[in-house]
Amino acid sequence: MTCFGYVRVSTAEQANEGSSLETQRSQLAGYYQMKGWRDVLSLVIEDAVSGSVPLDERPRGRVLLTDVQKGDAII
Repeated sequence: MTCFGYVRVSTAEQANEGSSLETQRSQLAGYYQMKGWRDVLSLVIEDAVSGSVPLDERPRGRVLLTDVQKGDAII
């Protein structure tokens, strides 16, 4: 099983000036540690894309869905 970490912010301002992406990365790291997993095996960062856009229509989301296989997890 491969675990993919996915982090996203809605605006370019959040991506460039905010701490939201870093906060999400830290939360993912904490979750992985809590589960006893070593680390995020694949981290996908989607910046400046609205949450209303379906995952398969987001540039990095589309790549993620191409890479994920049966039995993998997206967190």
